[in-house]
Amino acid sequence: MFCLGNKLGNQYSLGRPFEHVQEGGESEDFWAILGGKADYPKVSKIEYAVVEPRLFVLSDISGGLKAEEIRNFSQIDLVNDDVALLDGFYELFLWIGSGSNEHEKKLVEETARKYLESAKDGRNSNDCTVCTIFAGKETLNFTKYFKGWDWNLSELNDYKDPYLAIKEKYSKKVEKFEEHKVEGIFFLIEL
Repeated sequence: MFCLGNKLGNQYSLGRPFEHVQEGGESEDFWAILGGKADYPKVSKIEYAVVEPRLFVLSDISGGLKAEEIRNFSQIDLVNDDVALLDGFYELFLWIGSGSNEHEKKLVEETARKYLESAKDGRNSNDCTVCTIFAGKETLNFTKYFKGWDWNLSELNDYKDPYLAIKEKYSKKVEKFEEHKVEGIFFLIEL
């Protein structure tokens, strides 16, 4: 745990010194910053089940929602045009690709609820944390499930169809234009 604590401390301390404190050993200054000491849930020791994480990519490209489980998944399986459901057993992540549509975003929430309610793996769905994660804003808690996470890959994965990019660029500048297709090539012609 100290390894993760050091990593987070180094990342968020912005160069300021930090120290490790055991639960119950917090100073009065610590509690004063938080508005005073109050009761909070304490967990003595949790026995975690060792469960392989599962990734489901959801898409509505076929008209209805299609969920496909990806075995031996990696970061490259997160396609920005879709949404995904990552099951870490005690936490369920709803990953929202930057190019996903409103229909997919709505359906992933409903699918996650149904998925947890129907799970027959012995867990209590009330004990499972559900988090929404947006492409390019992934948390360490999410990325830990992906070997060799590359923080720059989301920018590379944000594919834009060249034709649509040109059409968008010129449609903002030119109010009237016409599309022509000649031998499989699209042309935008200003009127």
